[in-house]
Amino acid sequence: MQTRRKHATAAALAVALFGAGLHAQASANFDVASVRPSKPGETQVTVNWTGGVTMINVPLRAIVQFAYGINTPSRIAGHPDWTNVERFDIQAKAPEGATGVEQMRPMLQTLLADRFKMVARSEKRELQSFILVKARPNAPLGPNLKPSKAICAGRGGAPNPDAVPCGPRPGGPGRILLVGIPMAQLAPLISVVVQRPVVDRTGIEGLYDIELTFTPEAPIGSDLANPGAPSLFTALQEQLGLKLDAQREMVDMLVIERIERPTEN
Repeated sequence: MQTRRKHATAAALAVALFGAGLHAQASANFDVASVRPSKPGETQVTVNWTGGVTMINVPLRAIVQFAYGINTPSRIAGHPDWTNVERFDIQAKAPEGATGVEQMRPMLQTLLADRFKMVARSEKRELQSFILVKARPNAPLGPNLKPSKAICAGRGGAPNPDAVPCGPRPGGPGRILLVGIPMAQLAPLISVVVQRPVVDRTGIEGLYDIELTFTPEAPIGSDLANPGAPSLFTALQEQLGLKLDAQREMVDMLVIERIERPTEN
């Protein structure tokens, strides 16, 4: 149970990191696509966007999140309960020249429409959310929120031998490690943890290195990943100098009108 929870959390963080915002369905198609129910008892989750899309043992609700760049399930409405628990394997080859997550999303949306008969619309609704702000407007930032000195690979300019991959680093449950990222990318990750939309209103510009360690919520009887670590809310204030304020916000929602179990390959 703990292993499955860990891998499910990793998949959720991946959703957050690959962008937010709803995208309209497009007519783009994969060259070849296979959809199958996952093997019973499988615990490992795999998500890969190289040359197409490979998703192994991923709940259908999370596949919808990947397709539309939705970072928290609270921004999806109308999906039946079985989409939260029934898992599927998708292996799809992209057309030649199609690279990157944003080019794959419309194809995955089309696949959902074709194979799962999914029909959905986008609308704005008021939801209980959190606003990410500075804990104290004129106080310095926390010790674990530092202006980044990293030279990020792939961000334009001539190749540099000192360049490093920027973005998320392996951290595990209760630990977020980020290198060379804008503050706007932190809010979606926090949204995954608190299961509510989080809006960045820190006003902090530039790129930062961030290390955040907290005690994640865990099922009764399971071991905590970071025993003795503070709650997320306390960790944000002590380690980053930020806080979450509860507030109702108008957010983009994906409303599912129809979705079915997939047709056979």
